[in-house]
Amino acid sequence: MKKLINIALTLCAAVVMGTSCGVNEESTVTMQGFGSIMENVAGASTPYYILLDDGKTAFVTNTNQWTPTFKPNTSELRYLLNYEIVNEKATGYDYEIRILGGKECMPTQYYLPSFADSNIDIEKYSGAAGVEYCFLSPATNWLTLTVNYNTSENMMTKPPKMVLVQNTPENSRYKDLYEDDNYFYVELYHDDSEYMGTQLYQTHLGCKLLMPNVTQLMGSYSGIKILGVDPTSYTQKVYTFNFAAEDQQ
Repeated sequence: MKKLINIALTLCAAVVMGTSCGVNEESTVTMQGFGSIMENVAGASTPYYILLDDGKTAFVTNTNQWTPTFKPNTSELRYLLNYEIVNEKATGYDYEIRILGGKECMPTQYYLPSFADSNIDIEKYSGAAGVEYCFLSPATNWLTLTVNYNTSENMMTKPPKMVLVQNTPENSRYKDLYEDDNYFYVELYHDDSEYMGTQLYQTHLGCKLLMPNVTQLMGSYSGIKILGVDPTSYTQKVYTFNFAAEDQQ
């Protein structure tokens, strides 16, 4: 009996990592979760705020100590955040939080493009990359993946080059993996020409879904299939994430 992989849906914003006592012996809770760092408008009281994956917003109390760099023409950054909830009520926001640290999800493209629009150099983007977890946020429309890939030890700090695209079977390197089923197909491409190695490493990447958005996707499809190349066997593989748990023969 084959056990199908269940999708990990970020219907809650974060997981609890632990608790500690503050200066007044008040208990604070350390959380970890995906969120979008939203650049505030000019003249606002804070340079940015956090939009969590459950749709809740958070005022950051330590922006002077933790300030990410917004790229030109970009007002949203995607991060895996560690933070403490300082106050569960905040004027204009749902929470007040203090950022303890964060890791930026690898920038790919903002919206999921078609293969034709992605301008991929198909010869370079032939490296292996396998998907371990898949996260969906109906509130923010982000698709976020935890991806395993091979690199060399001295290149682990260099961001990998990966792209997610939609494609048609007839134009795809993965055409033999497509089936006539009710799944939403996404292709994963990886350019490892600059840092090939044998050390297995992990990163997060993602993009926003527009048509369909996450809510429409979950209402219309059985799940998501990510097509990629397994970093252990170096063979093409389908990574299946179902919207409902089930077994099949």
